[in-house]
Amino acid sequence: MHSYFKNLAKEFLYSSNFQCNQNEIARKIYDTLSKSYKAKDNEVKMVTKLCAALNEEKCGAAKLYAAKIHGKRSYVEFYNGSNERKVKELADMVIISLVTSGEKIILEKIALIQNKKEEKEGTVKWKIDQDQLFLLNNMPIFDGVSGLFSKRKNITLPNIYGQLGNYGLLYSNGDMAFANAKIINALQDGATISFDKIRNETARDNIFYHTNMLFHPIYNEISIITRSPIFGTCDIALNLYQFVRNWTQLNVGETVVTGGMCTSNILLGLTECIFKKMKLDNKFNFNILKEEKIRDLEIDFNGAVFVLRYDFA
Repeated sequence: MHSYFKNLAKEFLYSSNFQCNQNEIARKIYDTLSKSYKAKDNEVKMVTKLCAALNEEKCGAAKLYAAKIHGKRSYVEFYNGSNERKVKELADMVIISLVTSGEKIILEKIALIQNKKEEKEGTVKWKIDQDQLFLLNNMPIFDGVSGLFSKRKNITLPNIYGQLGNYGLLYSNGDMAFANAKIINALQDGATISFDKIRNETARDNIFYHTNMLFHPIYNEISIITRSPIFGTCDIALNLYQFVRNWTQLNVGETVVTGGMCTSNILLGLTECIFKKMKLDNKFNFNILKEEKIRDLEIDFNGAVFVLRYDFA
């Protein structure tokens, strides 16, 4: 198993083809969003065009699948910090990262993302709904209302490293900053987050890469002590290039499978249903899902899904 990660580490660190592909994907995202901004598109149209632009793209040994799924928006009901029942959207974008060997999943991560455009064009500031932030930051027990987890009760999602709930902060030149909810919660001024606040935070010594030693698949094989540009976690990406680099180097999202072992049945069931919605079930036929999936999970979704798969068949 560790040989897969050794091969990936070599690709991430030494493959010029992989690094060129990273830059090409970032540039394609930037060009698509820039044109979409100029056309005055809303968030839905922007991500729809982005899905069309990125589907079937390659990044070194990886392949990218993208789709805009048309269904019900994903609302959930939960108690907020004031102990009031609230209904908010859980996510309008899902990013899944996979390392596989044929039908076997070696590593899987998932990130739920809420996209936001600037409150006013050119300000590089975003208004943050505090109840939605409470949801994405804390991942409290919730009931599904529509979309993801529709009509299911008392759902708990693991968020051990605070990487499950995130924001994609779109700004007017067609770029995007990425920050997980715990960063937004810590840095917001009132109910507003600014690019300057996020950028200043990156000066902190420990902000970019953290190695998840508990779930780290190769910590015995590669000398990584306190931080890693691969297989770790990403709190902040200031622009699309940083985001694509982190995503393709498997730093984005909460762990679902590591070392071939499932850490969350409900997230695993969620990803299986998403693959079916994307019509990828004919390409993705994983043994672990047959054994551990939640069989009664019926999922609807309205939003963009991006799947990055490294397969070493």
